[in-house]
Amino acid sequence: MRLTVGIITYNPDIETVLQTLAQLSAPDVKLVVVDNASANQAELSQAVRAADKVECIALPENLGFAAAANLLLAHAQAAGTPYLMLLDQDTRLAPDHCQLLLDQFLQARQRCPELGALGASIYDAHRQRLNRFKRFRPFWRQPRQQLPEGLVAADFLISSGTLLALDCLLDVGPMNEWLFIDSVDLDWCFRASARGWVLAGAEKPVQQQAIGNHVLSFMGKSTRIRVHEPERYYTMTRNRRFLYRQSYSPWLWRLRDLPRAILKCAVLLCLAPQRKAIASAHWRGLRAGLMSEQEHTA
Repeated sequence: MRLTVGIITYNPDIETVLQTLAQLSAPDVKLVVVDNASANQAELSQAVRAADKVECIALPENLGFAAAANLLLAHAQAAGTPYLMLLDQDTRLAPDHCQLLLDQFLQARQRCPELGALGASIYDAHRQRLNRFKRFRPFWRQPRQQLPEGLVAADFLISSGTLLALDCLLDVGPMNEWLFIDSVDLDWCFRASARGWVLAGAEKPVQQQAIGNHVLSFMGKSTRIRVHEPERYYTMTRNRRFLYRQSYSPWLWRLRDLPRAILKCAVLLCLAPQRKAIASAHWRGLRAGLMSEQEHTA
């Protein structure tokens, strides 16, 4: 087997998970589902284990996306697969997604041996548009390696749907489990870039992603902000504050992210439902983020 694909779930629609597994099934792909203590975990486990050659790991408590990702990394190592792809339950892929991304990765690595991860283009289902690949480094620190046509260098790739090389994962280290869910991919991408690995995005394939619960529009339809459950803003604010203090976080990202975060918070506190709960979550996250990771987990 060349590739381990792991779907990380929390209270998922079981039929959607089964459809995704059926699309990804291939002789050289190891399929694993890691469930974070969903309310429908028993039904999910039974349905997944009935599928052909699919392993299901039912966690007794919600350990978060990062911990589930690290379990999948360990499974990929044990299976001897050199590549890992993480998926969440909201990701929608074309049937040939994995093969196309893997072929492009192998071709690109011939020119750029430092390539560590390759992500697909993201179609945001709520905003109904393609997201651009993000760059956070100044032009004089851009990778010098030549990437094939159709690939672009990136400083950030979302976890879901990204192809990760195990040699890169083992060099950079596992996902930061203290972050739980938000900014886990930012943290890992920043660490990978700091260690000299190249990240890239592919124009094709395109995956569909539902980011947030819904979108809040203001100033007409020209500006849209994703809205999440109030408690998510606790980890978002805490983890953003944590990343601001890390030496491996690009200074251009900090410069761009801070005013954007302040503006988004202000709009949500003025216009979003559950404003009081959102304000409380932001405040608690800010206080928690002022501590070091070691102090908070002690």
